[in-house]
Amino acid sequence: MPTRRQFFWYTAGISAGSIALVAADARLTRHRYDKAARELWREPLARATGLTAVHHALIRAATLAPSSHNTQCWKFGLSPDAITILPDFTRRCPAVDPDDHHLYVSLGCAAENIAQAATAHGLRAIGAPVAPVAPVAPDAGYRLQLAADAGPASPLYAAITSRQSARNVYDGRPLTSAELAAVEQAGSSEGVLLLLLTERPAVNGVLDAVVSANATQMQDTAFVAELRQWIRFSRREALDHRDGLFGHRCLCRRRERSGALDGGGAQFAAHLGLGRQRPDLVVRFGRGPAMARSLRRPVSAVIV
Repeated sequence: MPTRRQFFWYTAGISAGSIALVAADARLTRHRYDKAARELWREPLARATGLTAVHHALIRAATLAPSSHNTQCWKFGLSPDAITILPDFTRRCPAVDPDDHHLYVSLGCAAENIAQAATAHGLRAIGAPVAPVAPVAPDAGYRLQLAADAGPASPLYAAITSRQSARNVYDGRPLTSAELAAVEQAGSSEGVLLLLLTERPAVNGVLDAVVSANATQMQDTAFVAELRQWIRFSRREALDHRDGLFGHRCLCRRRERSGALDGGGAQFAAHLGLGRQRPDLVVRFGRGPAMARSLRRPVSAVIV
């Protein structure tokens, strides 16, 4: 019969072995996650050949677009000369996006990625809305007609795999006049008003509004439940779902103070002096380190 000391060292050895196995499993899971992220966000591939390969390359580029809570709220229909983007309402966020405004913004981002990626495959994407099947049908989409084009690839194609929605801390260095001009040009188009804030009091006012709004949201049980639904609390869970927000990328208050950002409502519009106009998107800009990449579902999972 073992003595108490022998029993202690025996159980300690089992515990140490268990800890070692858990640590090894965690390292393996981290390796799998990092590998999956690298493969997903790799530099754009060389020009694809063959209809199926081209379609898949364009849809892969589309799925790298941002979406609220990384819900990936899109579906894609294929025909030989077109790709149709449809909303996936099973992935909507009724608490944070009750009128589906940001859902459709995400579809627009996916369409833009296809348009930029098409140029790298000798194509031009010409877009037009697709009417619902019936007046009450909610699944109106956007059709991108693909036409041959011998023009050069868009420089924005290469930027698709470097874009990310990062909420990390910036280094505080101001942008140059040329960089600010580029931001202003990129954000200006027909029907869009760009409001560029660079003075610290104005920036702090926006951050105070964002932090206050976040605090209000966190008191909303429906919002919290919806957010929890889309948080992946481990790499293993993130790998299983390949959507949602990986837990270690979620915000803390310190990062919110560095800037944060979303769309706004009537009170925020009044704060900015916009009258009846709706703040569509608030974006911070600056320099900072790259964050860990989020995952996406495979192309086969989003084709209908």
